[in-house]
Amino acid sequence: MTNRIHYYDTIKGVAIFLVALGHVLQSVLPNYREDKFLLLIVMFHMPLFMMVSGYFFLPSLKKTNLKEYVIKRFLRLYLPSLFWGIFQAIMIGGVNF
Repeated sequence: MTNRIHYYDTIKGVAIFLVALGHVLQSVLPNYREDKFLLLIVMFHMPLFMMVSGYFFLPSLKKTNLKEYVIKRFLRLYLPSLFWGIFQAIMIGGVNF
């Protein structure tokens, strides 16, 4: 079992929620660029998420070598994103073969 720090998990969860909320508000608010609440969220949600994620980057890199780390991240993050991006483009008709 991993020794997790729940405080950081909570901060990261809040940051993820704020990122999702920001995207939802951008799609439903007619003048989202002028909305003060959305501007407040946008000012700190990504920096907060990046700081918390970056805090754990070096310890996770020390568990393995750089090559294995990059391959693992590529397989877990990039390939699924690429697949779903292509799938979405096909579903909305944005790709002509």
